[in-house]
Amino acid sequence: MTFGMKIKGPTGVVELDETSFTMRVVYSEIITPQTWGAKFIDISIPGINPQNAAAFPTPIQAVDTRYDAQVEPEILNGLVRVWRTIKGDPYNTSAITITRQRLTVVRFK
Repeated sequence: MTFGMKIKGPTGVVELDETSFTMRVVYSEIITPQTWGAKFIDISIPGINPQNAAAFPTPIQAVDTRYDAQVEPEILNGLVRVWRTIKGDPYNTSAITITRQRLTVVRFK
């Protein structure tokens, strides 16, 4: 090992080292898609791409699972695009009914 650290468990076996899979939150914000004028917004997050990041919305209000819908995040190079409609909806008729959501983006190694 040329750099990094190794963490050993109680038996002396290495449990975490520089080759281990790790991830960290690189972005977290409450979003309100009903206030957007466009079909989507782009949030710049330097260093992310589809191979090293994931994004997910979490409702922070009461949800009716029969009817409510949430945003659809898409990871691109250096940004996350958050759709307030279903991404493939050419008519812009799909409705995002959950008004407040937390968008979390993680970057992994």
